Amino acid sequence: MAVVLNFKSEVHFCETKLYDGTLPMPQRDSKAETEAFNKAFGLRLEAARIALGLSRADMLTLLECKDAGYAQYIHGYNLTPPRKLEPLVKRGVSCDWLFFGITTALPLHMVGPLETAVQAASESLTSRRKEG
Repeated sequence: MAVVLNFKSEVHFCETKLYDGTLPMPQRDSKAETEAFNKAFGLRLEAARIALGLSRADMLTLLECKDAGYAQYIHGYNLTPPRKLEPLVKRGVSCDWLFFGITTALPLHMVGPLETAVQAASESLTSRRKEG
């Protein structure tokens, strides 16, 4: 048996019950889906750096990481912890966009530059993969 959690926002508590088999359990993402998600996140993270006009060193400082860690983020090997994305959010890059590519939470002045930067980041990451 699995444990199912029901969150009730109006009373702010979590109720735990045993799963009885009447509802379908959420499916875990396949390895391929997880890899695709991580690569898309990495591409958007690098695009955010380009759109904001930040150097790689600036980005390392903002995300409080080393170059090897940042390389793992942008190539999709690891995800950046969400708490480290706050400096980007403060500059107009929403977590909705970074994680899911959803543009509705972006300020209008960021939409165009980020779309342009995605293409540049894609070309940059593709050439790095070919070199490595």
